[in-house]
Order: sequence, then C-alpha cells, then structure tokens
Amino acid sequence: MMTPHDTLLANSRLVKTRQKGPELGSWAQSTPMPTLAATVDIWQHHASTDRSTCVMPDGCRDLIWHAPPGQRPEWFVTDLADHRYDVPGTVGERFWGFRMQPGTRIDRARLLAAVAERPGFDASDILPILHDCNHLDAAVHEALLALADCDSVERAARALGVAERTLQRLVGAATGRSPAYWKRLARLRRAARTLAQMSGAACSRGRRQVAVGAAGSREGSAKHA
Repeated sequence: MMTPHDTLLANSRLVKTRQKGPELGSWAQSTPMPTLAATVDIWQHHASTDRSTCVMPDGCRDLIWHAPPGQRPEWFVTDLADHRYDVPGTVGERFWGFRMQPGTRIDRARLLAAVAERPGFDASDILPILHDCNHLDAAVHEALLALADCDSVERAARALGVAERTLQRLVGAATGRSPAYWKRLARLRRAARTLAQMSGAACSRGRRQVAVGAAGSREGSAKHA
C-alpha cells in the first residue's frame, strides 16, 4: 500500500504516469500544474473470516462501496484518521475502494449523491465522478511533499520559499490538519516501514536457519543409516 510520502513522490516526479490499477488510465502532468490526479488506487476486499482489520492512518481518504451479505450495498467516504482503528469483519462482505491522495478536497455530498444514482459498481462510471467531485491543488501537494521530506515544519516552509505561518494556513485550510500532524504522520509511516523491513529480514533469516538445520539433520540421519 502506498504511503503519503510514496504517493506524493510518484506524482511530483513523473511527467506522465499510469496510476496503479488498469482502470485509472493515464493522467498527463505538466509543470506547473494547477490540479493533480486525486485518485491513486483502486482496491478490493472480500472477507473470508469475521476477524477485524486494523487500519493505520496514512493521510488518505477513500470512497468505499460496501456490500454486506444479504443487504443492500452502500457508498460512504472515510474521514481522515488521527489514530489506528479496527474495522469489524463479516464473512462474505465485499468492499471496493477508491483511494484519494493526501490533501484532496472532496465534495462529499455531491460525490455520494452522484454515485448513489449508479446501478452498481463500475470503475469506468465512478472515476469520472471522482474527477469531477475531487480537487487536489498543486500548492497543497507540494506542501505535503515538503513536510514529508524535511525534518521540521520550519525547514519545509523554507524549502517552499514561504513563511511558516503561510504554510500553516495553506495546509490547515486544505486538510483540516496542521503541518505538525502531517510531519508526525510521515515520521510514523517511515518508522512503520522500517519495522516491517526489519521484521521481514528477521523472518527471512529464521527461514534460512530452519532450512539449514533441516538439511543438516537429514545429512546426519543419512550418515547413521
């Protein structure tokens, strides 16, 4: 899953990019550009157990189609999460989601009214609606990128060539969160990635040790046979 830092880097450095998911098509980007592609991912989930799913804050909001078993599907837009939270699971329920970039302005009422008129889930119908109801400003995009890259809000403002107070007003008005929130979120996401990489490396070492031990055991057994 893309982090805010990964998402922002991908969209700021590519002149023309095909976003994740074949339905998204190509979005041309020029420099400077007043708006950017707001939708960065299409995902789906079909629950096979009733276990809860832990969701970690990543700075993104999603338009989600939820189909509980035996019930009418519904659309909803997630809020910007401040903390991790658990989503209860139900066997057989289905989710389809459209993930928006950090900092995307969403006209929630108009978006939900528009998708509710669609007879079912069809990405080719939903993507134009998202493009019409969402907006990602280039200045906000660059501000969040700077906050993810720099080690302080002050240095992010300096890198952008604006006063720290100007950065606070821009980010606060666009996202409803302070620059300190986005700085803290980027730091936590980096720490989570590092832990995941360390855990993966430890598991790989453990598997190698088990394999070597098993091979040695087989060799010893063969000698005594």
